[in-house]
Amino acid sequence: MAYQALTWELIAKNPAVLSKAPKQERKPMLAYDASQTAKLLQVEGKRIHIPVPLAVMCGLKPGDIAALRWNHIDWAGARAAIIESVEQTVEGVHYKEPKSGRSRAVDLSPSVILKAHRARQAEGLLAIGIRSAEDMFIVSDHEGAPAAGTDRRMATLAGRAGPPAHPFP
Repeated sequence: MAYQALTWELIAKNPAVLSKAPKQERKPMLAYDASQTAKLLQVEGKRIHIPVPLAVMCGLKPGDIAALRWNHIDWAGARAAIIESVEQTVEGVHYKEPKSGRSRAVDLSPSVILKAHRARQAEGLLAIGIRSAEDMFIVSDHEGAPAAGTDRRMATLAGRAGPPAHPFP
């Protein structure tokens, strides 16, 4: 509107140029403490033992965890490349850019037991005649396909554990 008023010479200056946007208040990010994390792991069982540490210790969102594949892991650098996210819609599962709009790398905590999980996953797949591959999902069903409902299971667990207790450093 102000631009049009300038064009028609109804005003001499655009008043919006002189204004400043209000500062956005940043809320501190909260993180689960050790007892809450232990509670999360006790509630669900084995299927959630990889997503919970990835979320709690690496700060990954459920959609990022569900889209994480073995070839996204830099074993030597102990980092994971977050290059896609999963979104569950009425039409089905869709892969999209991460929430930030760009890929990023996150450090993997030494306590995240991905190597042992990878070996167990490969053994389970081999037992049913499927060879493990680098582009397989880390959190998968018994046949190596993406595990459905990871985000819903994690949301349910988070509700049972309660809100995070401490501000994230």
